[in-house]
Amino acid sequence: MRIIARSSPSTRRASSSRRLASPRACCAARTGAFFDALVSGPQSSWLFGDPVDGRLSLFEIRGLGRSVVSRAQYLPLARAGEGAFAASSSCAAVADDGAVLLVTTGTSYPPRLLRFDPARLATRETLLPLAADAPSRGAFSVATRGDVVVVVGGDYREPGSSVGCAAFSRDGGVSFTPARGVSGFRSAVDAPPGYPGCFVTMGPEGAEVSIDDRLDGGAFACRD
Repeated sequence: MRIIARSSPSTRRASSSRRLASPRACCAARTGAFFDALVSGPQSSWLFGDPVDGRLSLFEIRGLGRSVVSRAQYLPLARAGEGAFAASSSCAAVADDGAVLLVTTGTSYPPRLLRFDPARLATRETLLPLAADAPSRGAFSVATRGDVVVVVGGDYREPGSSVGCAAFSRDGGVSFTPARGVSGFRSAVDAPPGYPGCFVTMGPEGAEVSIDDRLDGGAFACRD
């Protein structure tokens, strides 16, 4: 997803104090960025993209675009070949406490979950037990509810492989456990509202449902 900025005549006539910020102008410092996901939280929306000048791109958008601020300086330096997958536009999510969760590719290293705390302007890094060491591998999607975080991905060139395609956390993303019961590469995961404890994941060769916030048993409907 690349930024395309347009303005209507009514917008151009608005006073400077109410004029919407131009995404192109606000992102000028990240020229050449490719954006992979746009997600919204209770206070802000977040635009996440591939590295520019060695850093992943992250913008905080407030007031329906009246304020767009880069937060890239608070993310760790990108590793060789690291980026994000845009396939499902869900490589970013907003936690209940407003933290932004970002997942990355596994080209040269294990993929990462980056948890950016906008209140503290700090980022915590967690390595993910997902497929790595090829451009087609890594974490594609993240979803969260409460302290549970689910990440899915794998290798899109080997969609039938169930190795390293899902993991879950019950401590807000501090640590992750490989998930069982997911039968291949998955490009999207979601926590549907109105269904407590439910996560749904989907890929080109199938889908699974977890009904109890867990992914450590068979058929993605896990039990201890």
